[in-house]
Amino acid sequence: MKEEMIKKSIQNALKELESVDYTSNIKQIQNTNNKKVQGAYNILFDLNRKLKEENNNG
Repeated sequence: MKEEMIKKSIQNALKELESVDYTSNIKQIQNTNNKKVQGAYNILFDLNRKLKEENNNG
């Protein structure tokens, strides 16, 4: 997997996490925050899976 692709995936996950509002008690914002954290998790989980597949095939 190309280093630039890995870097971009990590940057996308960080962007999601950096946009989370940790101070709000408003339910709608908390729901949005949960989606952002889940999105970041999905990006990193997918990256990890691809790297493992690449190592197994290489």
